[in-house]
Parts: sequence; structure tokens; C-alpha cells
Amino acid sequence: MSMSLAAAVMFLGQTEMPSLPDEISPMALPEAVSIPAGTSVEVELAEPLSSKTATQGQRFSIRLAAPLLDGNGRAVLPSGATGEGEVIHARKAGFAGKAGEMIVAARFIRCGPIEVPLGKFRFGGTGTSRSDAAGTVNALGAGAAVLGTVGTLVAFMIQGGQIEIGSGERGVAKLKEDLNTTDEAVAACGAAVGSVGE
Repeated sequence: MSMSLAAAVMFLGQTEMPSLPDEISPMALPEAVSIPAGTSVEVELAEPLSSKTATQGQRFSIRLAAPLLDGNGRAVLPSGATGEGEVIHARKAGFAGKAGEMIVAARFIRCGPIEVPLGKFRFGGTGTSRSDAAGTVNALGAGAAVLGTVGTLVAFMIQGGQIEIGSGERGVAKLKEDLNTTDEAVAACGAAVGSVGE
């Protein structure tokens, strides 16, 4: 055996394998956050709508008017988180006093990595307001004042028979499905809303 080979064997014999810890700590998992389907969500229009100009399928901006809280009272989605609604039906006011018509639905709120589908949207107004199984709001005609679900009497402006819903008009929708997310996603949502407000 050559001297170099003998030295290599001796070196290998003296080398110790690194010891492993007795216990390997598991990685910390993000804490789960859950809010059940059917939870009420207070939303407001972020832009005005009119039966004179609205068209079927038109999307419009909405936002949370109040934070969405979990069972511990912690804000999961902050006030100001934005989303979209949709015009389901719209008709201009016609001749002979025929009033305008408008049917709208709240679709979702999106905040950072969290998207929350919405349904059963209702707000008060002048006209006949009702919520159906599809989660739409019907505001048809004029004449009767309807008590809003947020506990205040809301009067849509009726101009020349048209239905005018102003920006900031509030209503209530409900979660269409359970919201299951994590603390990490909630933090990202808060950061996203905060950056928009800066």
C-alpha cells in the first residue's frame, strides 16, 4: 500500500459522521381561519348605477363597508376590501310613466390571496326590492319605501322614472360557501388593502 493511500485510509478512519439531533422539530403550520357560509357581509357600491345606462352583464365595483369578522371577533377581511357586482337586468324608463328596472347581484370580494364568493344581496330602496334564490336584488319601479337589511331606510333616487343608485349605497350579502384560509393569507390581505390606501 502506498503512503498516500495509507494516509487516505487513516484520514477516512478518523472522520466522524455528523450526529443528527434526537428530535427534529416539525415546521410550524399556518393557523387555520374559518368563517361559515351564510355569514352576513356589509357591502357598498363603489360607483353609481343607473337603469338608464346600465346593461346586462355589466360589472361594477363594490367594497366592504365593515370588516368581516371570525368567531373570535378578529377582522379577517378589512373594511375597504374590494370586489365586483353584476347587473343581471336593466331597462330604461319608458313612455306613459313606465318606470325603469334594474336587477343587480354581488359576486365576490377579493383581498390579496383571498376571494370570497357572495350571494343573496339585498339593500333597501324606492320600489319593490326582493332577494331571490340566485342571490340577486330586484329594484323595480317606484312608489313604496323598503326597509334595508342594514336597519335604515334607504331611498334610491328616482329621476325621470330611472332608478339611480349612488356610490356608497349600502346593502348586505352573504357568504356563498365556507371561507377557509390561513393567518398568512389574512396578513397578506391586510397588507394589500393598506398599500392601496397609502
